[in-house]
Amino acid sequence: MKRCSKCGELKPETEFYKQSGKPSGRRSECKQCSLIYDKLNRTERQKVAKKRRHRLGLQQPMDKNKTCPAFLGVYVAEQVLKNAFKTATPQRYGNKGFDFICGRGYKVDVKSSCRIKRQDGPDSWNFHIGKNTIADYFLCIAFDDRYHLNPEHLWLIKGDLINNKTVVSISESTLKKWLVYEQRIDKVIVCCNKLKNGTF
Repeated sequence: MKRCSKCGELKPETEFYKQSGKPSGRRSECKQCSLIYDKLNRTERQKVAKKRRHRLGLQQPMDKNKTCPAFLGVYVAEQVLKNAFKTATPQRYGNKGFDFICGRGYKVDVKSSCRIKRQDGPDSWNFHIGKNTIADYFLCIAFDDRYHLNPEHLWLIKGDLINNKTVVSISESTLKKWLVYEQRIDKVIVCCNKLKNGTF
């Protein structure tokens, strides 16, 4: 008997295709799962693999894993967009160059950063722009840290002002320079509080 790595069911070894190089001489997934998996495209295969890692406890879902690099920039930003900016049209995950289209038709790329504490100077936030020339605007959200998720600043910066930069650093000593781009943060605070309380 052998347990299928995809469906998790215990089945006779004859229900697994032969494969050289494997200790058992058989594939790890059963014939039924193999047929289904072989018909999937690349995106669907990635989804299946991700669900399997979640099921086996090898990887936490993004919304539960605060150490995941994408937690702040993708999951939190996505929730903020959906709930604080009602006219925004979110794009699919991984869309090149921008995350949503605003009510006026502009492409906006969302960037998040946690406060970087320094002993020898003012604290700062680093936003990775990556020389993105596709976005019309960058929405930069500054948090205290990824565990408390307290938003401290929100800037909406025109793309052609910073799209030639790899990283834009905003420190407490340069806040006045960016004041003209700062936006109201009350809706973002409400959304983040809902996230922390699990009331979304």
